[in-house]
Amino acid sequence: TLEAAVTRMKLISKSDEMKGTPCAGLRIIAVSATIPNIHDLAEWLEVSEDCIKSFGDEFRSTPIEKHVFGYNMQKNEFQFERSLNYRLVEIIRKFSSGKPTLVFCQTQKGTISACEQILIDLNVKELIKNEAHFQRLVESSHSISDKNLQRFVCHGIGFHNAGMTYEDRKLIEELFIEGYISVICTTSTLAMGVNLPARLVIIKSTLCYRGAGIGYTEYSPLEIEQMMGRAGR
Repeated sequence: TLEAAVTRMKLISKSDEMKGTPCAGLRIIAVSATIPNIHDLAEWLEVSEDCIKSFGDEFRSTPIEKHVFGYNMQKNEFQFERSLNYRLVEIIRKFSSGKPTLVFCQTQKGTISACEQILIDLNVKELIKNEAHFQRLVESSHSISDKNLQRFVCHGIGFHNAGMTYEDRKLIEELFIEGYISVICTTSTLAMGVNLPARLVIIKSTLCYRGAGIGYTEYSPLEIEQMMGRAGR
């Protein structure tokens, strides 16, 4: 969609009707945290090389630490992904420093099952700071339409996926940004648009379910970069 919009603007700005108008001098500022082929993009946007600015990881105020853990494969990808739920709490306790955590799951159902297992493995009110914190979560849960989500939110946990209502998603985002929810289990689509910075990002499995007829395929390097980019804030 973005490419189509930019292409359209470029064509219109060069048309005869635009000559002599402010629209004739179209200026574009393109910013991305993960695009690897910036020179190809610059050529398409007709930008000179001296206008390209590239910044590496050294410019991050908080450097990202990357950890990779390997586990025994199960009978199939679905069972393997579910088995990883049992590893989540130990990783959250080890690396989150008690700060916000995002867990990226393969499917919408996977976000719910991950929350279920985290809730089972956590100590009672482990993510709750005080009574006022707990009361805010309980009050907020009354506005949530999904019964499972209501239960998770009362313990400082939530899930985020495209199958939720807009109101539920918005409330989860607000509670996470404000620090009331400490862990969100979500699908990879959240990394592409919503600005939810976190201390820790867990990418559960290297595969993503793409739907019927496609099945499981590996995350692309861009998807991995986008998901990891939520961390270290």
